[in-house]
Amino acid sequence: MAEQLAPTPSFERRERLPEEKKEQFHPSLSKPTGEDLDAISNLRAISVKALQIAVDRGFLYMARLKGERAFVITDKSRRNYLARRLDGQKWEHTSSKAYTLPESQARWPIGIEEAEPFPAIALCEGGPDFLAAFGHALASSVENLVAPVCMAAASYRIPSDALPFFKGKRVRIFVHDDRAGCDAGERWAAQLDDLASEVDGFSFSGLTDIEGSSIGDLNQLLKVDCDCWEANRETIEGVMSFALEGEQQ
Repeated sequence: MAEQLAPTPSFERRERLPEEKKEQFHPSLSKPTGEDLDAISNLRAISVKALQIAVDRGFLYMARLKGERAFVITDKSRRNYLARRLDGQKWEHTSSKAYTLPESQARWPIGIEEAEPFPAIALCEGGPDFLAAFGHALASSVENLVAPVCMAAASYRIPSDALPFFKGKRVRIFVHDDRAGCDAGERWAAQLDDLASEVDGFSFSGLTDIEGSSIGDLNQLLKVDCDCWEANRETIEGVMSFALEGEQQ
């Protein structure tokens, strides 16, 4: 008897449905305690007073994520959340210290809408430099003139809907002293060339920290070696000088 074959299934042409848009994850946020600010200060060499400014402006929060207590950087738009563990260790699920929360608009420059009343913007690469900018502004007594703004990574372009917020601002770009940072600085400067009233960047070339290592970013500059400071006083003390240009009569 011949083997009976199963009927060949018929395939109907089905209309491809649009991919379901995933919802952004919004963590439960709380304001940092005094102990939290002390821990962040010790971890990142940023004064508690400077961190408090970031808290007061609505940028720095705490949350429990992946079972770990973390400090979170975001702004009033809640488009983008950047998280780091309070103990300074890497996230197990990413093997990285930085964690952009699920479905965040990672390219959104955190703090750009809040920059509206400020004449100057410190455009920073990454969360630690963003927080460090508050420390440098405070040390230079220009905290009421400078709005730190955070780009989460050097690989991103400033999104088109954020560009108008830079119009007429004095902008200084602070990127990491590496190839990716250099490329980002040039890219962002080109995007802002016809919008901002002034655009420049800050170079860490030749600067060393208290451990003798070459300084490569704005956060590390807070740990500059005393002898290096004396030898490069004009450069280091001028880190926020762009904020004063045009302010003095």
